[in-house]
Parts: sequence; structure tokens; C-alpha cells
Amino acid sequence: MKEKELVTDIKEAIIRAKQGGSTDHAVSALLKVDRGTVSRVFKRFRELKSVANIPRSGRPRESNESNDLTSVEIVKDDPKKTATDVTKYANERLKLGITTRTARHILKRANLPAAKLSKKPWISKKNVKPRLKFARAYLDCTSSCSQWGYLLATDAELDHLTADYLGSMDNRPFVTTTPSMYQILAKTMEIFGVGSTAGLWSNQDIRRIHVPLNSNCT
Repeated sequence: MKEKELVTDIKEAIIRAKQGGSTDHAVSALLKVDRGTVSRVFKRFRELKSVANIPRSGRPRESNESNDLTSVEIVKDDPKKTATDVTKYANERLKLGITTRTARHILKRANLPAAKLSKKPWISKKNVKPRLKFARAYLDCTSSCSQWGYLLATDAELDHLTADYLGSMDNRPFVTTTPSMYQILAKTMEIFGVGSTAGLWSNQDIRRIHVPLNSNCT
């Protein structure tokens, strides 16, 4: 029932008052409704002999409550299912013709809002150029290359290595205009031995970084 739609009791009261000889103005004042409403209700009663609501025009719902429950169940069984998956299931299995927007409405009514990504899908803008530079430098180094390994270091120790490394850049394994993180890590590997996993432990935060162990993999 619409918000401004009259209840059946008021409609029946209008009919009884009109059949008793009351005017539209008197019925309107008595029942607190517009005179136009009184006139329309009584006119429809004389035409249809009923105060029931007539069927409205417009496209009916594509999905009923039973189909909605079935669509919701596949998401509850597998939370990774999306509105697109629900649309495909409803159209293929239930022989409906709903759109993705309708599927979203169904899930929203069932208190199943869209899930959010657990991690960002794209690289940050500030890291695009460094990542591209690194990828070009090690384009020919595959995942099975033996020159790859892991290095553990703290922020403070990396800062200390930076200061020491600025004075010894002639023999650096990675040649760039300024000392990069990879140059610092390469120097660290020289200190702790190339090919081994260096553990620099302290009470500070530990970084685990995937780096090339020498310059042969270029």
C-alpha cells in the first residue's frame, strides 16, 4: 500500500456517509480527507461495486521471494560470489531476466552489501617509476634464477649502511647516479656474505625484502 493510500475502513465510511445522503463537504470535514478524495472513492464504488484496490499498471517484478531466497543462499554458501554471479545464476538456473542492479538490490535487502577488496589492486603512483626501473634492470632474471634471495634488516641498520655506503661506491654492484635501496642491500650482502640470508635482529621493525644477491643476473 502506498503512503497516501486510504485504508479500507475509511473508504467504507465514505461510502456509508454518501449513501446516507451526506455531501462531499460534510464527509470531508467528518473524516479529515479531501473532498476530491471523497468524490473519487464514491465514483469508483459506483463503477466497480467495491472499495478494493484495482491492479496497477506497470511491469511486475522479475523475481519473487522464493527466487530471492535462492539467490541469497548461493552468496551465503560462498561469500566470494558477486552480484554478477547472482545475475548469471538467476538467469541461467532460475530462468529469470534480471540485471546486475536487481541482483544488488536483492543482496542489499538480505543485508549482504558488496564486499571490499582486502588489499589495493594497483601499484601506488609514487612506486610506478621505481618498479619499472627495477623490472627493466632485471628483465632477464626469472623466478628460478639462483641469484635471488631474501634479506632481513632494520630501518636503523639500513640508515647506518647508507652512511657507510656513500663513501664506497666505486665497487658497487648496481650502477646508478644515486645510491638506491638495492645498492644499500647489495653492500649489506657484501658485509654478511653473498648468497646467504643475513639476519640483522633488534627490537625495531624488521624488513624482509626480496632482492638480487649480485649483479650477474642482468
